[in-house]
Parts: sequence; structure tokens; C-alpha cells
Amino acid sequence: ARERREEEARTTVVERSLVSAPVAGRLQRITLEAGDEGEKDAQVALLDPLPLKSRVEEVEANIRALKERAAGVETTKPKPQEVEAARVLERKATEEVEVAERQLAQLRSAEELAIREEARLSGLAREKRIAISELDDAQAALRAATEGVRAQEVRQRIRKLEVSLAGLNRQVLESRASDFAREE
Repeated sequence: ARERREEEARTTVVERSLVSAPVAGRLQRITLEAGDEGEKDAQVALLDPLPLKSRVEEVEANIRALKERAAGVETTKPKPQEVEAARVLERKATEEVEVAERQLAQLRSAEELAIREEARLSGLAREKRIAISELDDAQAALRAATEGVRAQEVRQRIRKLEVSLAGLNRQVLESRASDFAREE
């Protein structure tokens, strides 16, 4: 059995390390114990990006439900404010896609810069003109930039699904309103 002890101590950092997560999620497992030595590029924890995955699944489920609803017969006439609210939601979702696209472009530019910087420092490290820790920092920055791009791509996919959902909802409401107008 392990004994838990809490004591104050001083540490000396031999090499700096960057530990980051570009997405929100739930920490599932930490693979190291206090005092364990880590290895370069070793996985130290497992992060479940549950919020992003569940949000994608939620939007996809809403789209399926709306398609089923569109195929069915509605018995109540939608109010004009419901139709207008659906139009506003669709416009807002479209604007959010545009913002997400600009953010993705910025992240991709940052990733390209990190790629070039890592390549430049790799050459300098081979020539022993820089400390290896500088290269390690550049490699960590590159990994973080790449993960940031991946996370934003998922966010952009969510936004595009939300546009589809809002558009389908608007179409259903407009179609129902049109059907009721013809019957009157």
C-alpha cells in the first residue's frame, strides 16, 4: 500500500516542459505518479474531448429529428414570430461559421509559422548552435498549434451543422405557414 505524505519541498527545473490541451474535456487518466521521470513526447495524461464530441452528436440528432418532423404532418399553424426567430437563428449561425472560418485561418497560419520555426531550430540544433531546450519548446509549440487547428476544425463542423439545423427548422416553419395560408 502506498503511503500518502504531504511535505513542502524545493524543486529545480532541469528542462522546461509544456503540457497543454487545446480542447476542453475530462481528464480520464494520468499515466505518471509524482516523482516519475517523463520521457520526451511521452503521453502523461489522457483527455476525453467529450464536450466537443457530444455537441456534434447533439446537433446531428437535432437535424435527424427535424427531418423526421418535416416529413410528418403538423396540425398547428406556426406564428409569424416563430418563423422570424428561425430566420434570425439561421443568420446568426451563418455569421458564427464565418467567424469560425477566420479563426481557423489564423490558427492554420500560426501552425505554418510553428512548422517553419521548428524546421529552422532543428537545423540549428543539428549544428549545435542552440540549446536542445529551444528546439523542444518549438516542437511543443508546433504540437499545440496542430491540436489547436484540429479542435477548431471540430468547432467549425459543429457550427456548420448548426447552420443546417437552423436552415431546416426555418424551411419547415415556412413550409407549414405556406400550407396553412393555401388552406385558408
